[in-house]
Amino acid sequence: MTGNTLARLNRAVVEFTTGRHDPEADQTQSRPPEGYRLLSRFMSSEETAGWLRLIESRGATFKPVAAKVGMSLPYNVLDGFKIDREFAELRELAAGPLLRITEETFG
Repeated sequence: MTGNTLARLNRAVVEFTTGRHDPEADQTQSRPPEGYRLLSRFMSSEETAGWLRLIESRGATFKPVAAKVGMSLPYNVLDGFKIDREFAELRELAAGPLLRITEETFG
């Protein structure tokens, strides 16, 4: 699923669940929205799928947060201390390539 397809799916879910429509969603963007940076070679599709499987297999590590009516979709939060103890692979990603890209982007 491409980023554009995922964005359209996300907008459709938000519109369906909240009844709100973003008029800017109909406009084609030639570049990512402000605050986003697309990195075509940061992680391959296979690596991304592997991370998704690994994260889903460790679901108990993340604290679920329920959606609030009309405000957001449900999501999970991370406890950094728990991640440090129980999910070393994610800590290594955050301290390595993710940190490097963040520093390059924001200084």
